[in-house]
Amino acid sequence: MFYQLPQDMSRAQPLLQRFMRENLAVETRTISTRRRPQPPRGVSVVFDSTHFNVAWAPPANLSGILGYYIYRWDNVAGGGDNNRVFDVNSPNNLFAELPVPSGYSGFISFWVSCYTQGLESIRVQGVGHT
Repeated sequence: MFYQLPQDMSRAQPLLQRFMRENLAVETRTISTRRRPQPPRGVSVVFDSTHFNVAWAPPANLSGILGYYIYRWDNVAGGGDNNRVFDVNSPNNLFAELPVPSGYSGFISFWVSCYTQGLESIRVQGVGHT
């Protein structure tokens, strides 16, 4: 774009300020901040003699979702919710069968999060019992 500005700086300054405001308004529409994806909903954990069935509903907005991470905490592995045990690398797969840790009985917690390119949602918890 080419602008012809007046030689007098007092007259050119308001035009330059207006051009800067207009360019900034256009630029802020094209630049966005990266945000975490929305989390999955309704995590359920059901014990089935040899494994846990972990199921969940997708987030309200699936835009950019690449898959889901599943984390586990139990009294054998410990580690809080940082023990990632499974990567469901499809946004359409809303179910996973996970083996029971050997010698385990009692309550077990699973957390499910969804991820996009480089970003992960908050983790949603589900609790099961052997």
